[in-house]
Amino acid sequence: MMFYKTKHKITFLTTLLFFAASSYVFANKKDDLKTIFYTAGAMYEYGEYDEAIKEYNKIIEKGFESGAIYYNLGNCYFKKGKLGKALLNYEKAKRLIPRDSDLESNYKYARSLVKGGFIKDKRSWLIRFTDKIFKNFTIDELSILLSCLYIIILAVIILSLYVRLIRKYRLAIIAVVIFVFLLTLLSFYHKVSLLGKEAIVVKENTDAKFEPLKSATSYFTLYEGMKVTIVKRQGEWCKIKRIDGKTGWVKMNAIEIF
Repeated sequence: MMFYKTKHKITFLTTLLFFAASSYVFANKKDDLKTIFYTAGAMYEYGEYDEAIKEYNKIIEKGFESGAIYYNLGNCYFKKGKLGKALLNYEKAKRLIPRDSDLESNYKYARSLVKGGFIKDKRSWLIRFTDKIFKNFTIDELSILLSCLYIIILAVIILSLYVRLIRKYRLAIIAVVIFVFLLTLLSFYHKVSLLGKEAIVVKENTDAKFEPLKSATSYFTLYEGMKVTIVKRQGEWCKIKRIDGKTGWVKMNAIEIF
């Protein structure tokens, strides 16, 4: 019996020490990352953009990411004249901090520098409509909103059994909430379905071809900074789609997926 108690005390102390050590290591790791982050910021201020990029990438390589890191990386690449890489990182930042005013301002300016002229958005009106409404929501925020709307529907149904006023307008309230729920669900599904399928052109210009062959006929030209969607991959080639619906084959090294 005494041995049993002693064994559990040792187990408890070992577990306690493990968590204490883990917390200490994690705290030190966070301090190290903060130091790297501030070092990168200082490099940027001194105009040492390549060094700043290396420092920011060190943080990402350690498994940490944030909107601020990608935003700062975008600024570094923009200062270096790498429009494609700048927009690539701005896009990554927008997924994490979509309502940041500085990010939105820099993103719009960088987009205005993309060559190729105006390309008409020919996606379905419903996708364009939901994108406009929910563009400032992250995927996590949309999932929380969906949960809240579902709870509201259940709450209205339950409360209508006891509250006459709610019972009177129950159908109208539920209809409105379901409509919002479906729009949110569509936006959520669309955003999730695009993960790992959106890309930015990082070469100054590249021809999209009818077939995945170097000798194939060119269909249209993509310019640095343009955003495309990956449709299919085949070896070193991938089939991409622009927002105007045009599709073509380009080399994988001409784009970067985000």
